[in-house]
Amino acid sequence: YYAVVIAWCGNYLVYSVTQPWGDVSQVNTFFDTDFLGLDDEIVAAYVETPASPESPGLVFGRLNINILISLAAVWGLNFLITRRHLHHGIELANKIFIPLLIALTAVLVAWSWNFEGAADGRRLYTTPNWSLVFRPETWTDAFSQIFFTLSLGFGIMVAYASDLPKKTDVPSSAVLAAAGNCGFSVFAAFAVFSAIGMLAHRQGVELANMHQVAEEVAQLE
Repeated sequence: YYAVVIAWCGNYLVYSVTQPWGDVSQVNTFFDTDFLGLDDEIVAAYVETPASPESPGLVFGRLNINILISLAAVWGLNFLITRRHLHHGIELANKIFIPLLIALTAVLVAWSWNFEGAADGRRLYTTPNWSLVFRPETWTDAFSQIFFTLSLGFGIMVAYASDLPKKTDVPSSAVLAAAGNCGFSVFAAFAVFSAIGMLAHRQGVELANMHQVAEEVAQLE
């Protein structure tokens, strides 16, 4: 599924310039109906009752040639990387794409820093809400996120580990990977909350009520 999401990103790299959805309020509708090709009735059923027995099961949208071309390009690049084995393929790709990811994220953080309302968003991000710390749901969500982002329990970790030298310091490598991942997440969140602050400012709502606004917009769509 990562390949499909990357293919979507490839399309939206172009859409960010052309903006085929027109008005910003139509972004979600464009993604569901124009991009994925789903019918309005199916989208509405998922939005209203996403986990109910009445929700539609496996649904196929219309064939999108742009997604197909992007996906073929992603799989082609994946083939070229993996056929060069670990050191000259995946390792080399990581040396290129990981610094690129960090650089692009830094650009987003810097770009969003002076958005109208961005300071309020960052203030919300950096101000602890102690009433939520002691809720079990908070820790359940946190553990779910960290398991996903660190790929814990994935077979690919075993595959990578099998190629390590015998005297590798695994505990130090694990701590470094976890610390680097969490540090990057904390840094990237500044761009996210700056954007949230800007949206709240433009819509004239309190930041604490942004989740309610999002739910209302989804129901309207």
